[in-house]
This record gives sequence, structure tokens and C-alpha cells, in this order.
Amino acid sequence: MALFVMDGDVRKAYDCTKHSVVIKGMQKKSIEDIIIAAVIREVKRSRTEVVVDGVTRTSPVPRSRSVPQGDPGMPTYFNLALDIPAGRFIDIAQKKEWGWKVPGETFLSLILFADNYWLIARSASVFQEMTETWLDLLQEYGWGAPATELTWATTLRDEVFSGTILIEGGRWRGLSGQSVLRRWVHT
Repeated sequence: MALFVMDGDVRKAYDCTKHSVVIKGMQKKSIEDIIIAAVIREVKRSRTEVVVDGVTRTSPVPRSRSVPQGDPGMPTYFNLALDIPAGRFIDIAQKKEWGWKVPGETFLSLILFADNYWLIARSASVFQEMTETWLDLLQEYGWGAPATELTWATTLRDEVFSGTILIEGGRWRGLSGQSVLRRWVHT
């Protein structure tokens, strides 16, 4: 049986994180409203300045949508926000039996680490459906279409093959080496 794995990155993860999604993620984890309000107040208070030519600074720009990078707490808040589409994806994956079956009735379909993710599939057709579903969910929550290519790898008969998934407008356009991939799937 083949195993397909895609290594992706949430594009502009911190820049595009909606405050409303962070709030919803914190609420889902039963964080007290006063803590949520304090965190969001501090995030919104922060300003961004751009230094041009090493000297000239722009006027401070208020943060209306993103979370600040470099703040030690932000990965936690980002992950609380990412848990929302990830939870929806995992529910879909379990119902459709996507991913690699682990002991019990569970399928491992998504692995998250900070703003990186891996999708795990057992066939090329499911791999495509999973990728499109995941990208749709990311876009629904404010994380835009990824770069034009994502990395994938597959194993078959003790061999490892890899390449890129070609993305156009957030939709799966094809795989590099797709004719080779079709041959693997049909053997």
C-alpha cells in the first residue's frame, strides 16, 4: 500500500490570523473571557513600524488582523486559532476514513507543528481531495491560498518518490511527475 505525505506551511500564518478566530479558539478551550479580552487588547495595542534605508521610519500602523511575531505567547494563540479548521478537517477525515489507520478506529490524517502541517493519505485520489479540503478550510478562516507549490512524497514497494503539488488559486492543479504517479497507483 502506498503512503502519500504532503509537507505544507500556513502561508503568512501570523500576518493573516484573524483576531475573531483567536478569540473563538480561546473560547473553545474554556479560557476565561477576561483573559481573552486582555490578550486581544494587547495584540490590538501593538503597532508596526517599517524602517526604510536604516533610518527613516513609517508612522505606526495599528494591528487590525494579525498577531505579532516574536512574542513568546503568539504561537500558542495562533495554534488555538488553527485548532478550529484542524478540528473540522479531522472530523471529515475520520468520517471518510482518510489517512493512515492506527490501532482502534482512528485515522491519522493531519499532523500540525506550529504553522507547518503534514497531510497523510493512502491513495492519490484521496490525497487530492484531502489537500483541497484542507486548503479550503484554511482559506475559510483567513489564511490565504498557499504558494504555487507544496512538497509531497510517497512510498511504494520500499521506494520513496517526491515532488511538488502545483496549486493555482488555492486549487489543486496537478503533481510534478503526475504520469509517474498514475503508474504507481495502477500497479
